[in-house]
Amino acid sequence: MTNVKIDDRGRILIPQEIREAIHMESEEVLNLVLEDDTILLRRLRHKKTQKKDSLLVLLESPMHVDPKKLKGIDLEEIENKMWLP
Repeated sequence: MTNVKIDDRGRILIPQEIREAIHMESEEVLNLVLEDDTILLRRLRHKKTQKKDSLLVLLESPMHVDPKKLKGIDLEEIENKMWLP
C-alpha cells in the first residue's frame, strides 16, 4: 500500500512505480468511483488499445488537397461506385 497526499487544488499524484507497473501514460482517462469512504480509480482503457473510428482519424489530421486537382473528379460517380452495388 502506498500513501499519497492531496495538494491544495485537490490533486493526487499516482506514484511512478505504480504507473510503470501498469504501463499508464499521461492523458489517460480514469473512472472515479466513490463507495462510502473509499475512492476507487479504474482505468477506462489502455491508450494503446483504444481504437478510433477511421473517419475520426482522417478528420483529426486532414491532408491538404489542391482545389485545382478536384475539378476533374466526378464525385457523383465515385459515390455511386462506393455505395451502389
